[in-house]
Amino acid sequence: MTVQNFNALRMKAKDCETLKQYINACSDSIPPEWISGDGSTEKITYGLTLIWELSHSYDFPHLLKMSGLSSVGFSLEYDIPLQTVEDWRMNQNLPHQWTFDILARSVISWIVESAF
Repeated sequence: MTVQNFNALRMKAKDCETLKQYINACSDSIPPEWISGDGSTEKITYGLTLIWELSHSYDFPHLLKMSGLSSVGFSLEYDIPLQTVEDWRMNQNLPHQWTFDILARSVISWIVESAF
């Protein structure tokens, strides 16, 4: 999933009142890697649900919690200084928006791919 695709899906999530409405609205912008050869929609639904959840609390503490990593683990996984991760976790010295978008896309993609 590209960052552009992620941001388009995130913006749609903010515009939809319910998760069901959001999933229906996204039928034309599903990341190709989420489309199953057997016609299953589980991966799509899971990925869109994660984006929906994150978009309604689009901040680093929520992203860190979704990742399942500790601050140290996140620091090591993404090669970000631990103090920076701690500052972000405490909502201090927040990352630039584009940095956060890239990290959010990466975390969501990793979670989805790990689950399937």
